[in-house]
Amino acid sequence: MKVVNLKQAILHAWKERWSDYQWAINIKKNFPKGAKWDYLNLAEALLEQAMIGPSPNPLILSYLKYAISSQMVSYSSVLTAVSKFDDFSRELCVKSLLELMDMFSHQLSCHGKAEECMGLCRALLGVAVWLLQGCAWYAKRLREQGEAGGAGEASLRACQERLESLLLSTKNRALIHIARLEEQASWSSVEQAVSRVSENLGGLSNQTLRSKLEECLSLVKR
Repeated sequence: MKVVNLKQAILHAWKERWSDYQWAINIKKNFPKGAKWDYLNLAEALLEQAMIGPSPNPLILSYLKYAISSQMVSYSSVLTAVSKFDDFSRELCVKSLLELMDMFSHQLSCHGKAEECMGLCRALLGVAVWLLQGCAWYAKRLREQGEAGGAGEASLRACQERLESLLLSTKNRALIHIARLEEQASWSSVEQAVSRVSENLGGLSNQTLRSKLEECLSLVKR
């Protein structure tokens, strides 16, 4: 079953204004029994459609939240989909993505098959890079525009808090380290993101936020 059909099914549900429960029932009816939703990239397809505009589409976002809470999609597939969003200027979308992560970031574990565990390791590495990139983007804008105390600082703090929460977990750091050992080349993206954050720290007037970011960077480098 092609992903394009999945996207059509999502748009049809949105046009019909189905509730999250109706959507789940109907999408399961229209796809083969026992369909592997991660294999079909359901999380990514939902997120793409939800994040098309300047602000997130609340109905399609509710479908993804339902898919997460009912375990239709794996946490790693959601993290991977989140880490592909690269327009940090759309702060309402970024805020929604961070809130999505809050739904399950405290429940991450590696109890499945080796392949699933490795997928989680890679996803954690990817989302750590994404959070670092977000911190770098907002820190740079604050430095250039001097938006002390404004929306930009709130967005920077939001990314920093999730990064800190992710990295303070010894288990998460261990899983990220496994991904680093497995794919050495991918670590260069982490180093680049760390470098970009460091370059813009000097422009932050909020010393508390600056020191917290420095702590996060030291956790990444461990």
